[in-house]
Amino acid sequence: MNIRKAALALATASSVALAGTAVAGAETPDANTPKGVSLSSQIGDKLEKEQKHTGSEFFKPSKDKPLHAWSALLWAGLAAGIAGTVASAIIGVGNYLKHQGIIK
Repeated sequence: MNIRKAALALATASSVALAGTAVAGAETPDANTPKGVSLSSQIGDKLEKEQKHTGSEFFKPSKDKPLHAWSALLWAGLAAGIAGTVASAIIGVGNYLKHQGIIK
């Protein structure tokens, strides 16, 4: 059996098996559920969730209109993702060159 076929079968079986987990894990509120503000709502309030930005404000912040907390967090996540992508590409090229015997 081909390794690719086995990996594809494993990935398919895993996704089918785990797809129902999110539905089974859903919780319906009942009389015992505490009322009030949830943790995610509190975090959203701290990150100024109601403030909006346009694309030009997000990619070119100025002193007059600085980034809000949620957009600064998103910007940091984007920068980390780009840095990880570049590092992965460099590692991949290095592995290829080592495998080909170009570097030792």
